[in-house]
Parts: sequence; structure tokens; C-alpha cells
Amino acid sequence: MKKPVFVFSALAITSLSALAAEETFQASVQVLTPITITEDIAMSFGKIVAPGNGSPNTFFSTGALPTGSGDGSYISGAQTAQIDVTGDGGNAYTVNAAAVANGCSSTDLTLNITDPALSSASTTLVDLDGSLDVASGTAAGSYTCDYTVTANYQ
Repeated sequence: MKKPVFVFSALAITSLSALAAEETFQASVQVLTPITITEDIAMSFGKIVAPGNGSPNTFFSTGALPTGSGDGSYISGAQTAQIDVTGDGGNAYTVNAAAVANGCSSTDLTLNITDPALSSASTTLVDLDGSLDVASGTAAGSYTCDYTVTANYQ
């Protein structure tokens, strides 16, 4: 009986080594240059006369006539923004824009940005428009409002 047990053990050791294998594989990566975002032309709502009749107006960076029931008026100088977005050539990315919540230097102003929501795979010039809600009785002065532009590779 000892012989068959010994033969069986030798076969088990041989068959385990026959089942072992090893291979080498490669992991890959494509490193992209960071996306750059620069402002070529700043958004401006120009010179306006604030509404004074108790009702607000909405002004547009395109220079379109204000809307709303206020008696404010547009004088001159409205300008849409032009943003230059550059990514690694041939790699798709998205561009979005939004006003910063409570991002105006006066609580009498509220900025709204038209999100371009676009996709591209090359240098892109993005024209951004916005609207500015101006409360009745807003004090004379120069104000700013913040907005963000975000670009992400897809």
C-alpha cells in the first residue's frame, strides 16, 4: 500500500507545476496638457440708467433693449465676453459657464450667464452673453459681478 500512495504524491506535485504560468502585461497612459482658459474680451453691460419707479429691469450684454417694468435705460458700451479655451489637440472637452451665487458687488444686482454648454476638440473661442437684473433705486457707481467658466476633458 505504501507504493501507490508514493506514486500518487509524485503525480500531484508534477501536475501542480504544469499548471503554473506567468505573463507580463503593459498599462498605458496618455498625458494631456492642461486646458487653458483666458478672457480675450470682458463682458460688460456698459452704461445704464437704473430704474427708479420701484420696478426692476433686466439688461443684456448684447446691448438689447432692457426688459421688465422698470423705467431704466441702456446708454452704451454693452459687450459679450469672448473666452479662449485651448485643450490638447484632437481630445474632446466640454465648456460650461455660470454666474457665481451672490457674486455681484451690490445686492441690488443679479448676474445670469447663458451657459454655452458646448463640446470641442480644438481651440475654441466662446462668446458668452449674460443678463443683469437691476433693482429699482440701485445707487450710481461702478460694480462687478463674478462668473466662472469651466472646461473638462471628456
